[in-house]
Amino acid sequence: MTKRGALVLAMAMVLASGCDVVKVKEPEQPAIERDKPHNLGFEEGEPGDQIPGWHYKSETYAIEVVDDVRRSGKQSAHIRARPGQVLWGAFNQEYKGSVFAGKTVRVKAWIKVEDTQVCEECSKPNLDEAAMPEDPRRGAQIRVLGYGPSASTTETLVTPLVMGARDWTLFEATVQMPADIESAIIAPILWGPGKAWFDDLQVTTE
Repeated sequence: MTKRGALVLAMAMVLASGCDVVKVKEPEQPAIERDKPHNLGFEEGEPGDQIPGWHYKSETYAIEVVDDVRRSGKQSAHIRARPGQVLWGAFNQEYKGSVFAGKTVRVKAWIKVEDTQVCEECSKPNLDEAAMPEDPRRGAQIRVLGYGPSASTTETLVTPLVMGARDWTLFEATVQMPADIESAIIAPILWGPGKAWFDDLQVTTE
């Protein structure tokens, strides 16, 4: 079949399907072990595109740079649940262990949410997640995880969960990281349905 014939056939198939063009699945962002945080204000990249400098699988939750909702600057990072996705979706940056090892890590971020579920159980201390049929958390937050030998998680830092509908609000958290971590990640995350925006993320160490 000639190239022209193949093009005509492809167009005919699209017309026959009612012009319901299926978007090609976006590739997974490559993981990069960094020496320092990058693009924390989400000013890089074009609206509607993947977030430069961040790693994630885009087929789970819709994750992109947007310019219609932002706290400052020109853009923010947006994440929303796709139909049928009810657990969680996140994007992250991975760092060499030496960046955070033995240091006090302080994270600040502005977070906005819409249409997220409110879960009173989520914020209770000593929540037995092992007894739950699925992860009970809902809303948005920032997580920082350190990984030790054999990729075991040695420390987790989380900002408070932002649930329901809430305009831009500043959240922060601080943690002392162990000296023996081999790598670490920072991960804005959305639990369950809804939408979340993140902007002006700051990461400092002492």
